[in-house]
Amino acid sequence: IFRCLHLADGLRKADVEAVFLMLESSRTGRVPGFLEKSGYGVFTVSGDDPWRQDDARLTAVLQGQGLAVILVDQLVPDATDDDLLGSADYQPADLPGTLKLLQGQGMRVACISDRYDRMDLDVEIVFNGCPAQDPAWYEAATATRYRLGPDYYMLPESFRRCAATPRAFRTARPKTLLFFGGNDHCGFTAPTLEALAPLRDRIDVEAIVGAATPDGDAVASGLRAQGITVHYGAPDLAPILADADLAFLASGNTLFDAAALGLPALALSTRVRQRVTAQHFDRVGSAIDLGTMDDADWPGVTKLVEDLIFDVERLQTMRAAGRAEIDGDGMKRVIDDLLSLY
Repeated sequence: IFRCLHLADGLRKADVEAVFLMLESSRTGRVPGFLEKSGYGVFTVSGDDPWRQDDARLTAVLQGQGLAVILVDQLVPDATDDDLLGSADYQPADLPGTLKLLQGQGMRVACISDRYDRMDLDVEIVFNGCPAQDPAWYEAATATRYRLGPDYYMLPESFRRCAATPRAFRTARPKTLLFFGGNDHCGFTAPTLEALAPLRDRIDVEAIVGAATPDGDAVASGLRAQGITVHYGAPDLAPILADADLAFLASGNTLFDAAALGLPALALSTRVRQRVTAQHFDRVGSAIDLGTMDDADWPGVTKLVEDLIFDVERLQTMRAAGRAEIDGDGMKRVIDDLLSLY
């Protein structure tokens, strides 16, 4: 949702207006407010079941809005997506069926994919920023263009601005930030705070509570009671991330954001394709791969943070490595490709 929101902002600057077609199940927490406050049309395409697309309703929206190009960003879960597959409510999306319906209405279709596996999407363009895509996986796909790897990461404009603003790492009470995605469904926050506890008299700790966190207000209040500065459902994460000296992050899109900002990161992964991203940025030198909840060396995290956060020279090296990897022009590349479909 958020990367599509950032893309919609970029399209608006190119005089193209976007609308959002969503399942009711996606309109959780503070998510709907971000879209509607930005002035975008939001259309629900589910029926009585908030998790399942209603094809008749989708068709009516397509026809009523006069849409010509559709960008599909639907998660196709893999075997480790236990937050979805473990939910009794979750209904897997029929992505091939949706693509057929869209194309039957005369739509030209592009697709953002996070899949770390073979691809068979029948669309015009596939965008996949995962840093370990194998071109051989696309041999069975009929897309005319494949845009693969970090060069197609859609860095929001606010992150570009923050990346261009010089700042120094703190030498007194450096700031460590925690952000584990939309809802921290793996529960990374508690063990991370436990690991940081011995350092709390020497560092400041902040946390971002994701906009889709169940009972987010209560979670935020609990963290504040521990003396932690909390940002819940912040409309723009760029200035928050840019002001940190070190961040614990889930290994999704935010690792790309952190690299572009020059924010050194400690990466925890929720699933296989996230671990691939963490390992990539570990090799690049902008992040340290901590593994998953099961294999993270939690007793060693305290010493790791202590050694790293007060070593300004090492932090500067990590900053330079991240900025060299993400050039910030991916959004323009994606928009240029989408405009070519009109």
